[in-house]
Amino acid sequence: MKIYFAFVISLLLFCPGEMTEWPTHTLCNTGNFQAFYKSCDPLQDFGVDLSLCSPIAQDMKLRFGVLLRHNIKELFLAITAYFNGQLFLNYDYTICESSAPRFSFCGRKKGEFIQIDHPIIPHIPVIPKGEFNVSLELHNEDKKFIGCATLMVNSV
Repeated sequence: MKIYFAFVISLLLFCPGEMTEWPTHTLCNTGNFQAFYKSCDPLQDFGVDLSLCSPIAQDMKLRFGVLLRHNIKELFLAITAYFNGQLFLNYDYTICESSAPRFSFCGRKKGEFIQIDHPIIPHIPVIPKGEFNVSLELHNEDKKFIGCATLMVNSV
């Protein structure tokens, strides 16, 4: 019976189902401002929460959680952003360096759950009206994929 149960669970976990992509999650949805995100990682979704739902909030808190599939001695972020379909930002940023870890999650190992609860202060006086699409990709020092997300923001 145990072998049968293990076989059924294995089929459920490893056989492709109806879902081909993760759902779109709502970060903020007011009359003039909408923000959504979707994981583009084929193996796992993740959770993100913002404490305030305002395009010009002064004090926001970002909550983020993900299960690591690879070690992160060094962590690199690649950002590509479009405004109304036109590329306006292509930026690479080093988040963790092995010689100078800046954050508590730097140096974490495969299988650990990272949960970040961090205040952020957006230095954007006014968000232009339009549609923003932002792609975020995280890679470690071995160029192994840590996670990625697509952020969609509509400002009316």
